[in-house]
Amino acid sequence: MDTNNLINITQGIWPTIQPIVQTLIPSTITIPMAGLLFRKKHDEWKKIQIEEMGKVALKMLENGEISPIEFIKFRNISQIAKKADDVFKKGNHEKKSNKAKQRNINVDWFIRFLEAAGNVNDEQMQELWAKILSGEVDNPGDFSLRSIDILKNMNKDEAICFNNISQYIINHKGIPFIYRNEFPLPSNYKVPLDDVIKMSDCGIMSMDINIGIGGTLHNRVKKALLLYAGEYCCVADINKSIEYTINAYRFTNVGKELLRLIDYIPNNNYILNSLRNIKKEQRHFKITIHQLININENVITYDSTEIE
Repeated sequence: MDTNNLINITQGIWPTIQPIVQTLIPSTITIPMAGLLFRKKHDEWKKIQIEEMGKVALKMLENGEISPIEFIKFRNISQIAKKADDVFKKGNHEKKSNKAKQRNINVDWFIRFLEAAGNVNDEQMQELWAKILSGEVDNPGDFSLRSIDILKNMNKDEAICFNNISQYIINHKGIPFIYRNEFPLPSNYKVPLDDVIKMSDCGIMSMDINIGIGGTLHNRVKKALLLYAGEYCCVADINKSIEYTINAYRFTNVGKELLRLIDYIPNNNYILNSLRNIKKEQRHFKITIHQLININENVITYDSTEIE
């Protein structure tokens, strides 16, 4: 993480930490965390090299200066901070908007993050927390306080379920959803309802059948990209203005935020079968299915040849 970003994090919270921030970039975020958890003066931390902090924390535990719980929290946060640094270094930060560059991490957000992250011991879950921290440093405001609270209460099994169910996502104007089929799908292409219920309980998806996906197609354009996912997309042929609705389980706003944390592989067979069913459902206008070529900065290109 570059110096300016890290100074922005600490400014106003631990101003005396800034000399350390300017000299110990790779894992500097660990230092303010340590100061917060252990309530030590900043000049004591100045003497400690980053790689020695774990040994110092262990010695403090042995001397009774910190409790076992504080030690575990420090260890967890240190691991997450290191992973966040690794994620940040691999990212592309050049295209960040001027507005994003001018924003600082919210103090309340950072404190809430610290309180929650200290309790995360599982390595896979730490990866998710590291991505949140890196993303928020890179673009403050990307992740809400509600996202922290929901992730805090999510266990490993639920995180695995979240990752698994994401393979079925279809996008409608940038809104992710999972198709709630009107026509039967082959049994091997059905989304497990228990998984949808579990994600609904977590606050990641909505099972409200009255909240679908839809809008109005205007006849001022002859063709409109309707849906896209994986290797395929749906294009609507429009000869008159018409309203449409697609049966769907929608992701909540928090669900959409947390989707940025996972790298999922679309289930193209499921997606193609879902698009076929959606095509059958929409009886009032023509839909064609095409091969998706590329998605780049909200510009979507597809092969004009109809698959079906």
